[in-house]
Amino acid sequence: MHRLALLPLLLTATMANAEVKVISERNDPATPFPAFRFRNVPSPRRADAAQNATFSILDGTVDPNSGGLHALQDGLTPLDADQPSLNFFFALGQGGRLKLDLRHPVDIQAINSYSRHNRERGPQVYTLYASEGAAPGFNPQPHRPIDPQSVGWKWMAKVDTRSAGAAGGLYAVSIQDTAKSLGRFRYLLFDIGPTETTNNIGNTFYSEIDVIEAGKSLAQEAPPAPVMEYPIAGGRYHFQLNVADTPELALWASQILAPVVQDWYPKIIAQLNSPGYSPPRQFTITFRQDKEGAATTRGTDITSAAAWYRKNLQTQGVGSIIHEMVHVVQQYGNPRPPLWVTEGIADYIRFYRYEPQAQRPDLSPADLAQAHYDAGYRTTARFLDWVTRQTRPSFVEELNAQIRQGHYDDRLWQNLTGKPLPELGAKWQQSLAAPTPAAPTAETTAPHSHEPLMSPASSCAVSTTYNSMIQRLTAIATAWVRSRACSLARSRPI
Repeated sequence: MHRLALLPLLLTATMANAEVKVISERNDPATPFPAFRFRNVPSPRRADAAQNATFSILDGTVDPNSGGLHALQDGLTPLDADQPSLNFFFALGQGGRLKLDLRHPVDIQAINSYSRHNRERGPQVYTLYASEGAAPGFNPQPHRPIDPQSVGWKWMAKVDTRSAGAAGGLYAVSIQDTAKSLGRFRYLLFDIGPTETTNNIGNTFYSEIDVIEAGKSLAQEAPPAPVMEYPIAGGRYHFQLNVADTPELALWASQILAPVVQDWYPKIIAQLNSPGYSPPRQFTITFRQDKEGAATTRGTDITSAAAWYRKNLQTQGVGSIIHEMVHVVQQYGNPRPPLWVTEGIADYIRFYRYEPQAQRPDLSPADLAQAHYDAGYRTTARFLDWVTRQTRPSFVEELNAQIRQGHYDDRLWQNLTGKPLPELGAKWQQSLAAPTPAAPTAETTAPHSHEPLMSPASSCAVSTTYNSMIQRLTAIATAWVRSRACSLARSRPI
């Protein structure tokens, strides 16, 4: 464990009453993993009263480059010192008012807020108000310039973690009453100000807001286990999630990825079933620092590259695992089909059954001019979608069943569609200029929103060179990651 760079404990003088104290800590921007581990403020929690609360904006506008309000309650913290997609922040301007509705009154012991940025968007500046919602004249929407105290809200504390000579870093604030509780409240109101006014970009990158109920421990939560076993379909199947080599991915893997895997493995089995087929009952997903590219599957073992996933947690990360899970289910024997068919089916399940249509990748004009059905991956996936819409929704299922029984050759396309493969390919190319409607399948909505872009490459590697990702592909700023620079250098886009 590395020694963390900490500023001294700060007790503010701006308190709602003598029992309430505000504790502030700062870690250096280059603090290694786990960077959000503080001496006097607990790390962000995976389960707290704010996890199922409703966040809303009363004043100000959410910056479109941020991770949105959900970033405040997902239990995930940024791994990079400038990672917009894992933070909430206001658009250019003078901050705003953020309201948190706990849905029912709660005895609150502590309210914790966390932020991270390598420059002036790291410190926290806000005034906190709270209300049970029952005071006479209570106004649940106190827009600026209304004084919340005049409409049924209680002033709790003023927070300002700015200090001379220290702008960037990881900031943790805890407003707490260790003796009893801060009070019984349903609503919290954060009147958030900018960190500087010399320009209009001084809006803090807020990573998480936690609300700790009275009686709950303020001690650090235990981190997720490095190797976790998960049941699927009531224990009919199991998978092992191994993050022993990548502890920084443990929260994302356990909270975001694992539920999707549990939900979608049976769905993939159902969509790629065939007579007499028994799918694997167990498989593994392992994240490794020395893995290049994105991910590969060997039999029932999925190996994923930590460097690539750190940069794609909120975009392609989950979708790429769906692609690899298809390979676990395919289990094609000999004679094997061409690689373009195998990878095309995997991307078809990912992009046309799992990913939401709004996030589905499209071919560029240059790609359209040169598109060929046997290009593999997303290009073949689009071809399979077209054939499905021209024939029947079960086409891919039927194609998969014939492949698994060892019956694949190019004549199979004519047997299933009535047209030879070259003719289908030519007609598909002619159709590319027309809009593509949604595929007629039962599963068209994903539980998470991503920006998937997958290109053909060996070992199912996923390209990171697309323009939509450039703003988010920043260098990992921590010394812990820099110590593995040789590994990151090998994980180059392809």
